[in-house]
Amino acid sequence: MRHGRPRARLARGSQGKRLYTLVERVLFLQNVDLLADASTEDLSLLASIAEEVLYAASAPIYEQGQPADALYVVLRGRVALEKDGAMVLKLGETEALGAWTLFEAEPQVMTARADEETVLLRLDREEFLDLLLEYPELAQSILRALVRRMGKLLQKAGS
Repeated sequence: MRHGRPRARLARGSQGKRLYTLVERVLFLQNVDLLADASTEDLSLLASIAEEVLYAASAPIYEQGQPADALYVVLRGRVALEKDGAMVLKLGETEALGAWTLFEAEPQVMTARADEETVLLRLDREEFLDLLLEYPELAQSILRALVRRMGKLLQKAGS
């Protein structure tokens, strides 16, 4: 058990290999808003440290109030997000959850649960931060995306 949650299995094919190639994992990461400006090389670095994790239907991915420690991208399946026990949103393939977790280790504000058998790409926060120290250009592209995202939020707030 890790951080109080049941252990999920690493997703592997019949011969113990990853289900998705590095190129496929890069393509999934390109769909993450915060990573939209990252170069293919930077995304390859991220994809190389990400792990594919399989969750059974109804299995918790993380619980509300639990320490946040990773970004997840749905590779296959669906994820249900709940707040205080009420359904808020369902995410499908190529959608990300926990993006802000990469920068701020605040407790989870929602519970995430596999809505069906689901494979997620999990990017650990600590490994991500280590990469940012080694590759400042990755940090710069993510900073640009954060600034763009904040600008959109400010425009909405001003409307």
